[in-house]
Amino acid sequence: QTARFNKVKQNSQVRSLKFEREGNVAFRFLFLILFISAGLSSAQQKYFVFFKDKGIYSPGRLYKSSLVSASALKHLSIESIERRKQAMGENEYFNYDDLPVYAPYIDEIRKLNVRTDKTLNWFNAVSCYIGENKLESIKALPFVDKVEKVKTLVSLREQSPYPSFSIFNYETPPAVLSFNYGNSYPQNALSDIPEVHNAGLSGKGIIVGVLDTGFELTSPAFETIKILAQHDFVFNDDVTANQSGDVPGQHNHGTAVLSIMAGMHNGFQIGPAYGASFLLAKTEDIRSEKNIEEDNYAAALEWMEARGVRIT
Repeated sequence: QTARFNKVKQNSQVRSLKFEREGNVAFRFLFLILFISAGLSSAQQKYFVFFKDKGIYSPGRLYKSSLVSASALKHLSIESIERRKQAMGENEYFNYDDLPVYAPYIDEIRKLNVRTDKTLNWFNAVSCYIGENKLESIKALPFVDKVEKVKTLVSLREQSPYPSFSIFNYETPPAVLSFNYGNSYPQNALSDIPEVHNAGLSGKGIIVGVLDTGFELTSPAFETIKILAQHDFVFNDDVTANQSGDVPGQHNHGTAVLSIMAGMHNGFQIGPAYGASFLLAKTEDIRSEKNIEEDNYAAALEWMEARGVRIT
């Protein structure tokens, strides 16, 4: 009886320990679910926060002689001002949209522990990462006009339906051409570019902006290219080549696009717009699903326009 009792007691203790372990596992599992749920409920998404005005300035009150206007004008290059005057007139080339976003409004948003990203003068907005638990607080701020999600485009390049150039049959290039186009002749011939080059036309004198995944400029086709400025709108620095944090091949698409436009290597690669000056913007973050974010694109356009870009 004693032996039996000890065995029952031992089995009971084993069951008790097993129940305790299972209980602890269940509790930890439940805690993990609650923790994840809480994290998801406050998961941060990127939003535009639009402001009602630009501080002391409303759309109907712009004094071009003011200090803030003079400061904003300093950010425009001579090329930008000349292009604006041609398109908008001598007296209308600068307007309310060019004034900077009112910095104290951005500071108030940051006081709510919200991380801001891009500041967009033309939108009169700032993009930020906002959790659902703070969304209503930001909407309620007296100077906030509205809040909208930043739109994202998912690139479909890898599923491109377009065939390779190799399947097209082109006649032998004419003997009298300005350049030996090499393998780039078919793509130029599609748009009659050799005839344009024969007429003495190129990209000279034009500022072109390229918004893409990044750029590697070590190819011989880029030896004579004129780069006015570069900016990375993903990592917010001036390096558009691959860097720490990028996935391998991040720069591939942008480099290919730029070479098709601007390459100059006789016998190998001739771009239609050789001789142009270029502004390069890294705007696409391909670390996850090849997303193109609207605020990166908008910020790059503002940056380029202030530097006199004519084509993007």
